[in-house]
Amino acid sequence: MKEHSRFMVGLVSVAAVVSYLIWTGVSETMVYYLTPVELMAKVKDDRTFHEVGVKVSGKVLPGTYKRVDGELLHTFMVRDLADESVTFPVEFRDALPDTFTDDTEAVVRQVLAADMYVIATPIFRASFTASLKNLLDLIPVEGLMGKVCGLVGMGATDHHYLAVATQLRPVLAWFGAHLVPGEVYLQSRHFQDGKLADPYAIAGLNALVNGIIATHQATVQNPGMLGPKPFAAR
Repeated sequence: MKEHSRFMVGLVSVAAVVSYLIWTGVSETMVYYLTPVELMAKVKDDRTFHEVGVKVSGKVLPGTYKRVDGELLHTFMVRDLADESVTFPVEFRDALPDTFTDDTEAVVRQVLAADMYVIATPIFRASFTASLKNLLDLIPVEGLMGKVCGLVGMGATDHHYLAVATQLRPVLAWFGAHLVPGEVYLQSRHFQDGKLADPYAIAGLNALVNGIIATHQATVQNPGMLGPKPFAAR
């Protein structure tokens, strides 16, 4: 009985430690996402709000970005996403994230304007790239919803070929994209002098593209085959 009690006490202690670690991990990564107008309103209502870690979204005005020589200081103008008549000067003292360029808006517009996609990514450390994830973070759910996508992964070897199916495919499913079955995974040995030379890999890409086009045409003729909207769009 005593051993059982000690076991239960030990189990409760472990659970308490795990719960504490989960809470501290979550609390440290709770980053709020605000437009500049929302941020200014928060600071006006609560002067201590500047102590809270936040992410601020907005459109960088083309041609306004400057970097101060000899310092890790960047200055630029941002247009508010909710009210495009409002702009803000920004001074940023840190390394810029991958999503920051004054060309980002143009890239997003091109993505949104496309009817179908071949999404290709190198596989680094068993996952698709952070640059692709950053781009997907900027796309509204309606931007890819119902659009046909085919997936291509690339790696030095075939060790992580499942990363496309197990990691990238679920992200696009969240958008409600219509994914062509199967993926193409290219390896270093498929290339010669910087060009794709492996007949099997070339045939796989051709089949993927043909599948994307055929599926897109079918969904245009019969939109009902797309099924319900994704949960994120409800």
